[in-house]
Amino acid sequence: MRGGLRNQLLIPISGMMFLIIFGLGLWFAWSYAARSQKQIEERLTQLAQTLHDADFPLSQKVIQQLKGMTGAEFVLCGEQNELQLTTNEKIAFTVPENFSLDQYSKSKDSQPASDILSFNGEEFFWVAVRTDSRRREQASSIHVLYPMQEISRQRWQALFPILASCLFAWLLSVILSSVLASRLSEPLSNLRTQVQQIAAGNFSPISSPISPTELHDLTISVNEMADQLSQSQQVIRESERMKTLGILGGGMAHQLRNHSTGAILAIDVAGQDCQCKLGAESIGVARRQLQLMERYLQKMLDIGHPSSPIHAQFDLGKVVDEIEMLLRPFAKHHGIQLSIDKGRLDCLNCWGDSDAVQEALLNLLLNAVQAAASFQATHERGSEQPEKASSAKTKAPFVRLTAFLQAPNVQVDITDSGAGITDEMLNRIYQPFATDRPSGVGLGLYVARQIIQAHQGSLEYRRESDITCFSVLLPMKGN
Repeated sequence: MRGGLRNQLLIPISGMMFLIIFGLGLWFAWSYAARSQKQIEERLTQLAQTLHDADFPLSQKVIQQLKGMTGAEFVLCGEQNELQLTTNEKIAFTVPENFSLDQYSKSKDSQPASDILSFNGEEFFWVAVRTDSRRREQASSIHVLYPMQEISRQRWQALFPILASCLFAWLLSVILSSVLASRLSEPLSNLRTQVQQIAAGNFSPISSPISPTELHDLTISVNEMADQLSQSQQVIRESERMKTLGILGGGMAHQLRNHSTGAILAIDVAGQDCQCKLGAESIGVARRQLQLMERYLQKMLDIGHPSSPIHAQFDLGKVVDEIEMLLRPFAKHHGIQLSIDKGRLDCLNCWGDSDAVQEALLNLLLNAVQAAASFQATHERGSEQPEKASSAKTKAPFVRLTAFLQAPNVQVDITDSGAGITDEMLNRIYQPFATDRPSGVGLGLYVARQIIQAHQGSLEYRRESDITCFSVLLPMKGN
């Protein structure tokens, strides 16, 4: 059967209920009609028996009154079955040939004769009794004729309430079936719509029905499937983006590495001729930056050729010192106050890849410097009154690195005076290419988190008292 689930449920149930209700209804109606007809016949027979036993005279007036009370026609006949009195002269009544007064005894227990007779094309239920011997001079027999048409009318009057009740019960069953079918078909229709939306890439969940339990469980399963597909799609997209980045970046990395090698050679030549201490220091920083760039470019070229990372104990203090040397010129250029508080970090060793940890911390510090500089620039442009501008300048933008022991880990907090991460970006900050800066790439936090998690550490973001903080936990020993 084709069609919606609602019709597939409603049509068979309605048809079955129709057969059951009207089948039982017709059976009850037929039984009731037969019982009603039998009651009419018994009532007429009892009336005839009462007339047989009555001692009052049967005159034309009396039988007319009896007709008004019962609706039957009365005929009185003599000893030779001749017509004496009748309530309806239009009826051409003749006593049936098989009727004989001799067949009835004089006892009061004599049963009246009964049959269905036809006169003038109309059928009557006929009852005949012999009169009491004391009234023999009046009539010898009394014949009661009741129209079968009236019996049929009363029978249909008895049938109509039953059939009307059956129709009402059937319509009620159709309504209830329709409601039940709708309760089943509507959630299934919603599920079908959601599956179509899932196929189109929309993984929004739908509300699950309270009952029946099977549909509730099915809806929960579909929502779970949609959530898993959404996560899988994000993983696939991330993988595709990283693959695209690897393909496109491979060629660029090859060219850039060649140029960086040439730049390092040129800086080495310039450093030999530079006698100024400050200039030599700047040339050293530039050379170190180029070496880092060359190393990162080599990592990009090594994508697809996995190699085991070098994990060993390293001095986190030296890593932080090198980061400070590389970052301080960048912070000074942007007018950011950079402070490093290593505490007792010089006495602690961490476990892992020192180059990777350096890359992660450097990414976090670069983001912090850019956030603080951007917020300061925006604040100064938005200050229309000179007093507010001068007040803003007294609050110098800063970036601070604080490291301390949090056994069995080392905790590194990187705080800045920037505006923090917007609510819109908060759920996507660790996704690749997620950024709200016009010049940003959106890979710094992603790379930093990947490195820290690879070291069995953690990276957390928080915002307290207008201060942005990223907390890094690194293990002191390997697993």
